[in-house]
Amino acid sequence: TYGVAKKVRLVSVRVLGVKDRFGRCHGSGDLSGVVAGLDWISQNAQRPAVVNMSLGAEVESTVLDLAVKKLVSQGIVVVTSAGNENRPVELMTPARVPEAITVGATNDKDEKPNFSNWGSGVDVFAPGVFIKSAWYTADDDVREMSGTSMAAPHVAGFVALLLGKNPYLTPARIENIVKDHATKGLVRGLENFPGTPNRLLSIRHVPDLTDFARLDPYFYLAMNPDVSAAVGGIENYAGGATHWAAHGVHQGRMSSPAHWPGYYFYLYSDLANFFGHNAWSAAHNHWYHSGRGEGRSGSPAFNPFFYFSLYPELEGAFGKNNFRLATDHWIHNGIDEGRTGSVAFDPFFYLAAHGDVRAVVGEGNYRKALLHWFQYGINEGRRASWFFDPVAYFQHNPDLAGVFGATNYKMGMFHYIKHGQLEGRRAVP
Repeated sequence: TYGVAKKVRLVSVRVLGVKDRFGRCHGSGDLSGVVAGLDWISQNAQRPAVVNMSLGAEVESTVLDLAVKKLVSQGIVVVTSAGNENRPVELMTPARVPEAITVGATNDKDEKPNFSNWGSGVDVFAPGVFIKSAWYTADDDVREMSGTSMAAPHVAGFVALLLGKNPYLTPARIENIVKDHATKGLVRGLENFPGTPNRLLSIRHVPDLTDFARLDPYFYLAMNPDVSAAVGGIENYAGGATHWAAHGVHQGRMSSPAHWPGYYFYLYSDLANFFGHNAWSAAHNHWYHSGRGEGRSGSPAFNPFFYFSLYPELEGAFGKNNFRLATDHWIHNGIDEGRTGSVAFDPFFYLAAHGDVRAVVGEGNYRKALLHWFQYGINEGRRASWFFDPVAYFQHNPDLAGVFGATNYKMGMFHYIKHGQLEGRRAVP
């Protein structure tokens, strides 16, 4: 009856096992025991999995940091407590590991208690004062305790709920969802701790993550601020999903990075002629049910043929011409891994070329980089790949600038993908 994820399968791994003279464990030990426990998890965990680490030390331990990074690289989400010293979290291990989700504590007034560590490395805050938790004296004993060790399991439970909805989510994607879904600006008492993100864990409206190909709720609300305002905020994924089903799919709004109805009909004019040029729900349904399996590109950011050609190991794993799996892999894994999905968008290139974007979305946050490109970069004419520069394309091809307009970079990109490559038109400076 306790906890966020009540149906989770819980596995205890004892790593702080130093006993007193009465044979009782009191939560003390050395880092080598923690590393050994993480190694055991690495070898024995059944995916999907999330690890809660309500422990830490104010030391530098490259070995422990690497053990955490190893788990994340294997697809296991790691949640760790920020620590209780009221000090910068960057001094603590494993809380300082960027790949882990680091959790600070709040009290029942949504205030940072005086013990919780702080700093830019804190990903999210969660309740951590007078929390009823299991106790070692008996299987059914509980005790109220306080600390970031109580806050971290709240986040680990939310992660378990997310993985229950979609077991293929990567740790990077999970971290982004936790932070994006959190309530912003609600934690009190952070004024004297500059750089500490003000995010409070929110488990309301847990998004339906079963099919991001059809609808990515966060992407939909971020791309459509009018919808976000209408449903009460970017965190109301359920409201966004309802709006898309009732209105957005018929209005041609993008519902995921993998499908842009207007682009789809431009690229495949035979479909537009067949269904009608404004039959946006037909465009979406055709791509979702047929087109993506046929290898049709639904977005300028992703072409399944290009994806397989760039990553032949994926084609070997999924099977030749299994374009549906290619699309799903890019949506759930490839974006967060920084994989290039088309000639028009390379996440590494985009972040390297535009320092202002990197400052806004964060180093290595490829999903937010992709969102920025869709929101702003395309219309601003920002170059996003080695193959295509929208400004240079119009400069070298003034006939197209005359047809589309010298700053209609979206249509310039559409033209290059459909015609320009085959025509051998110059697209870079």
